[in-house]
Amino acid sequence: CDFVNVHAYGAWPPSQIKYYDHSAEGMGFAVGEFGARSHPSMAGGGWGWSPEPETRRQFLRLPNITLGGTGSLVCSWDWKDMESCIFPWGLVYPCDLTPKGQFYAYRAASHVLSQVRLDYADPRVYVLVADMNELGTRDPQNWQPALRCIDMLLRCGVPFGVLHDTNLTKLPAAARLVFYPCPFTMTDDTHARLEEFVRKGGILYVSGEVSYDE
Repeated sequence: CDFVNVHAYGAWPPSQIKYYDHSAEGMGFAVGEFGARSHPSMAGGGWGWSPEPETRRQFLRLPNITLGGTGSLVCSWDWKDMESCIFPWGLVYPCDLTPKGQFYAYRAASHVLSQVRLDYADPRVYVLVADMNELGTRDPQNWQPALRCIDMLLRCGVPFGVLHDTNLTKLPAAARLVFYPCPFTMTDDTHARLEEFVRKGGILYVSGEVSYDE
C-alpha cells in the first residue's frame, strides 16, 4: 500500500492514532473520515452525538493528535447535512449552507497546521506489534498491550515509531530499543531477526511470554 487510511469516530485517544504510524515502512498515514453530530435531536441516544462545544474541541483535537502521530491528512467525511433526512454530520447546514461551529474550528486548525513544516528522522525507539495476536480477533486495531505501551511512551514524551513484527526487515538501522508487548507467539523469522538485532547491540524488552509457536 502507498498509505494507511482509517476512519476515526468517537473520542480516539492519541495512542489509537499512533498505533497506525507506518513511517518506518515508508507509508504515510491519513484519517480519511471523521465527524461528529451536535444537533439537539440526536441527544436522546443517537450514536455519536456530542454537544456543540465538545464537537468543536474534537475538530481542533483530532487534527493535532493526527499530526503528532505522524499523520498527514484528516478529513471530515461530510461537507453539509443531507437535505432529504435528518442526518446532521455536516460542517454546514443544508439549503443555505450556513457554517456550524465546528466549521470554524476545523478551518482554524487547518490554517495553523498548514504553517508547520516538519523534517522526519528515524527514531531510536520502536513499539513492535505482534501480528499473530491480531489474526482472527474481533477488533484487531484494539490490541491492548501495544496500545498501553504506546500510551506510556507518549506520556513520557519519547520519540518512537511503530512497526509490525512481520515487517522487521523495515526496522531502521537507527533503532536501538524495541518494546515487544505480550507477543505470546511469533514466527521463526521474527525470532531470528530479533535475535540478530540484540546480537548487534540492540536492546529488546519483551513482556508476557513467548512460549507458543505460530
